[in-house]
Amino acid sequence: MCGALIGRGFFGVVQTLFIVLAGIDAVGVGVFPETTGRLYLRCALVAFLFGALSAISAVSHEGVPLAYYSAALGIVSLAALMSLTRKHMHGLGFSGMERLVAFPSSCGRLASGVSCLVQASALDPVRLWLRRWPAALDHFHRSLRLG
Repeated sequence: MCGALIGRGFFGVVQTLFIVLAGIDAVGVGVFPETTGRLYLRCALVAFLFGALSAISAVSHEGVPLAYYSAALGIVSLAALMSLTRKHMHGLGFSGMERLVAFPSSCGRLASGVSCLVQASALDPVRLWLRRWPAALDHFHRSLRLG
C-alpha cells in the first residue's frame, strides 16, 4: 500500500525515509525473536522510533482532524518509548510498555495510509477490477456451459 504511494511521489523525502526505516526494522523485529538480545532491541528501537516519527510527519499530508489525531498518537508513542528506554514501566511491565509504544504509532500510520489512499485515489485499479468482475464471471459461466 505504501509502496504504491511512495512510487507516485505522494510523500515527502523525510516521511518516505521514516516509513522505509520503520518497515525494514519491523521486519527485523519479526525475524529476530526477543531471545536474540541486543539485535532484537536495536531493531525494535529503530522501528518504534521511526514508526512514531512517520505518524507525526504525516501531518503535512492529512486533513485537519486526522492530522491532529496522527500527531497525538505519534507523540504518545514517543513518550512511551522514552519511558521504556529509561525503564519506567508504570506497572505495565516490559511487554505492556512495548505495546504502548507500538499500538498508537501503528494506529496513526494505518489512519494516515487510508487517508493517503483515498486522497491519491490509489484504489483505481481495484475499482476497475471490480467493474470488470461481473463480465468475467459471465464469460466463465458461458465457457462452462459450452465445454
